[in-house]
Amino acid sequence: MATLVRASEHLLALRCTVEMSRSGALLAAEPYRGEEALAEPLRLPLTDLGFPATVRDRQNGFRPKVPGDLRGMFAWLGEQADGPEAIWIQLAYGAETLGAYPWEEMFSDTCGRAILRVPNFVRPGYAPASDRPIAICAAAPRAKGSEDWGAPLLDLLDSLPHFERRDVVLFHGADMVPEEVRDLDHLGQRFPQLRFHRAALPEKADAPDRARTIPQSAEVSNPWLTWMADTLGPEGAHAVHFLCPGYASNAHGALALPESPLSDGDSQWSRFVGAQELARFCDTIGAQLVTLTALGDPRWSTGLRLLLNEMSWRRPGPFLLNLRQRDRQLAPALHALAGEPFYPDPAPGLVFSVHPKAVAAAEPKAAFQAITRGVRTATVAPGEPLSESALDDVMLPAPSGTLDDGLRAAFETPDLATSVPPLPADLQRTLDQIGSARPKSRTQEARDQGALRALDFISKLTGGDFGGGTGR
Repeated sequence: MATLVRASEHLLALRCTVEMSRSGALLAAEPYRGEEALAEPLRLPLTDLGFPATVRDRQNGFRPKVPGDLRGMFAWLGEQADGPEAIWIQLAYGAETLGAYPWEEMFSDTCGRAILRVPNFVRPGYAPASDRPIAICAAAPRAKGSEDWGAPLLDLLDSLPHFERRDVVLFHGADMVPEEVRDLDHLGQRFPQLRFHRAALPEKADAPDRARTIPQSAEVSNPWLTWMADTLGPEGAHAVHFLCPGYASNAHGALALPESPLSDGDSQWSRFVGAQELARFCDTIGAQLVTLTALGDPRWSTGLRLLLNEMSWRRPGPFLLNLRQRDRQLAPALHALAGEPFYPDPAPGLVFSVHPKAVAAAEPKAAFQAITRGVRTATVAPGEPLSESALDDVMLPAPSGTLDDGLRAAFETPDLATSVPPLPADLQRTLDQIGSARPKSRTQEARDQGALRALDFISKLTGGDFGGGTGR
């Protein structure tokens, strides 16, 4: 479905996938304007990007590199952009490993623009108008260094749009309270548009057993998540923010949390929340927006990158990962989601997966220029290699498939992405599942597209209100 979004919105994008060759795994990066390919794919060994080639190499960690040809591709894409237009990255299905690579950090300054992620759902799935609470969970486990999260929290609060008295519920452990949040009255004076509430600690919270792998169950069982869901109750939350480190295992990412809200005694291992459990939790509380703030050593952020990419295949988003708290790169994205114009200035510290319809363009003529532009030929300039960060453990997945051109063209219907008032939660989840990006047969695609069109038409006639439901 990312291909449909890219085509219908005429995005300037780089589609990246993994191909297998006799010499090893390759990155295939192909630039597009909408449905038109602008140049032949650039193919590079994954080892040129810093991915390990052998088990022994993997023990030394993942140290990202910047191939000169890839740097030149992004510089060229920046030259093709019209007005206030972002560059988009489309990570293909089956190329999960590429989610570990810091695309924005390496190339946002190179192309001189923000780099956004193409979503994997046809519908935007986001309605900014909501008076439901904002949930913020801050947890820095001892196993990851127990970093003070007070300053990152203030940066997050500074980045929020100005609401009319929005409730904010803070979740943190008993012995994990930075000075900045000990006095909620003082915090409320600094942010008068917000009403702060500190969640009461649970009477009991059983810590999960140690595990090196990330749980792949969709059951919400982590004590932090069950505590949050119980506290928020039927109203749930419009947005949920996690301030914590990450963890990477193979091509999967996870939140790294203390054992429980009542205990942080394990100095060796955190407890992990993977994409399946986090997605189910967000469904449970009805959270439309998910934001992650990376805490601790930069190498822990690789797990959060992988987690965000996995989440983008399970829910429509938006999803945000804030890597540079003091650079104020989060604020423009959050304000754009609230309806303010989006100016895609370079944001190397921000990963932003969002439907184009969820962020307002700063200048409408860019869309017309995009539609009328012809195919151009890429010229790639050399660049110097660069390395930084580290990865716990990354495996290379199988190469991804492609969508048949005729099938893609038949289903290009801009009306499918039209935003409507919020639907009841069950219906919204059904629409999201129908619009998911996982490969399907032609029969399934046709059936799902017909259902999407019918439901979208009905929702327009009824103003999006089918009666009943809480919006969760």
